[in-house]
Formats: sequence, C-alpha cells, structure tokens
Amino acid sequence: MAFDNSRITTSSPFSVTALSLAPVSGYGNSALVAGSRDLGDKRFIYQARNNRRITDSSFRQQILYTVNQVETIYWGLVQAYEDVQAKQRALEQSTKLEGDDRKQLEIGTVAPLQVVQDQSSVAGDKQALISSQSALNYQQQIIKQAIARNLNDPALSAAPVIPPTA
Repeated sequence: MAFDNSRITTSSPFSVTALSLAPVSGYGNSALVAGSRDLGDKRFIYQARNNRRITDSSFRQQILYTVNQVETIYWGLVQAYEDVQAKQRALEQSTKLEGDDRKQLEIGTVAPLQVVQDQSSVAGDKQALISSQSALNYQQQIIKQAIARNLNDPALSAAPVIPPTA
C-alpha cells in the first residue's frame, strides 16, 4: 500500500490557487496484501459455518432437554407403580391382621378395641391405595401423551403402561 501527500505551491498570477494538496493512495502487489480480497469473499462462508455451529448446538441442546424430560417422566411412572405395589401389600397385610384379630376376638383372646383399630388401619390403607392408583393413572397419562401426542384413540387411552421390573 502506498500513500503520497504532495504539496504544490505557485506564485503565478494566472493560477487560481496558490496552494494545492494532492493525496494519492493505492494498493501494490506485496505479500502483506496478497489474499486480502479473499477475506471479504470468505466472510459469508465463515458466517454460514458459525450459523451451522449455532444451529447444531441448539439442536443438541433440544435433544438433551427432551431426553431428560422423558427420563424424568419415566422414573415418575416407575415410582408411582412401585408405590401402588407397596400400598397393595400393606392393604393385604392389614386385611390379614384384621381377619386374624376377628378370629381371636371370637375365641376371646383379643379385646374388641383391637379389631376396631384393625378396621381403621384397613380403611386407611384402602384410602392410600386409591390415592396411589390415582397418581399412577396420572403418570401413565403423562407418558402416553409424551409418546403419542394424540390420545384420541380410546384403546390407547385405556391401555395401562407398566414399566419393566428390574
């Protein structure tokens, strides 16, 4: 690159200006400047590469978010399913205990208050089981919606989702 700033003065009476500045600049063929025009042409290529990287990163982030969300839904379903099974076992145990205490009441080895307490325990276990079944049904609907996105099919809506046991 070259730059020249010349100053020309004259004392001629026929000249309109006595002082004239003439800056001149230009590009040469030096190794420093070689290929600089390619940077302007490659700007769009660099911009497209950056845009693709941003898009790839956004896509990757969306996939990770979706996988995390489905995994959270799945483990919520597993927890609800295990809770229902635990509540069923508790109800079976309290029902068996109430039956045993009724037999002992007939024999006369247990007080009637114990049978009343057992009945209360059975009723509490039934209520807990119904609550757990309701939570399981809700989790099943959530996972169906995440998988199908359309629950208009009555067969799909009625089908239970049972997670595999370990």
